[in-house]
Amino acid sequence: MICSVETSAAGLINALYQERGFSDLCRRDYLYHWAGLAKWCGSSSVDVSDEMCGRYLSWLESRGKSAKYCHSIRASLMAVRNAAADRGLCERPKIRLVRVPESRPVAWSREEVSSLVAAAGTLNGRYASRRRAEWWQSAIRGAWHTGLRRGDQLGLERCQFDCQGLADVVQHKTGKLVPVRLPVDLPESLPQTGRLWPWPYSYENFRLTFRRIVQVSAVRAGSWKRLRKSAGTAAEELAPGRGHLLLGHERRTFEAAYWDRGREPPVALPPV
Repeated sequence: MICSVETSAAGLINALYQERGFSDLCRRDYLYHWAGLAKWCGSSSVDVSDEMCGRYLSWLESRGKSAKYCHSIRASLMAVRNAAADRGLCERPKIRLVRVPESRPVAWSREEVSSLVAAAGTLNGRYASRRRAEWWQSAIRGAWHTGLRRGDQLGLERCQFDCQGLADVVQHKTGKLVPVRLPVDLPESLPQTGRLWPWPYSYENFRLTFRRIVQVSAVRAGSWKRLRKSAGTAAEELAPGRGHLLLGHERRTFEAAYWDRGREPPVALPPV
């Protein structure tokens, strides 16, 4: 089927990207998820039926895809089709639900993050700004101290910080303003102008390099996102009731998706 730019999912997603200014990562996910549906059903139109979307999700589940993965795809389909409905391009979507079993967030301990920093020191070679080992060691420390998402951290610039290492950062994903702090000694090892962690390479390059660091460190497996959970969990342990403030989340979001309570034993009740 040949669709016009106005009714094709990719065309609408790109139009929404210009209008609403959501993140590049969100745009990439929308395009990727809709491309998968289009390949499966042979149509790239946003007017694909709810039944077809539901059958696609069932097909993914039959292929062994996780509930969390299928849930994220449903969210992308719903978001774009709701935007299409607002424009009168299709009916309001009613795609079947995908139940995601509740899971406990997992964070690295302070000792494990220290092991990651040490493992990063074994990297050879250099980037344009400095040695690879120095770049990754400081980046891991920066993620730990700020609790920022990868994109927000890599966008930090020297001019945002005062002499005490404090800065107010607007999160790209949510638009919320969060105060962050870097230890005084860390900015001294970073560029004096421009971005603190300039990254000219692909996200895939970043992911593979960090995966190697995790393997060398011998800590529990996890992606860069786990550093954010680790920072929030450590902040909660140091200042109970305030961990969500470091990450800029609502309390319920923090407790559901970021706070690792695995190291907290359940309350021991007296015998009866």
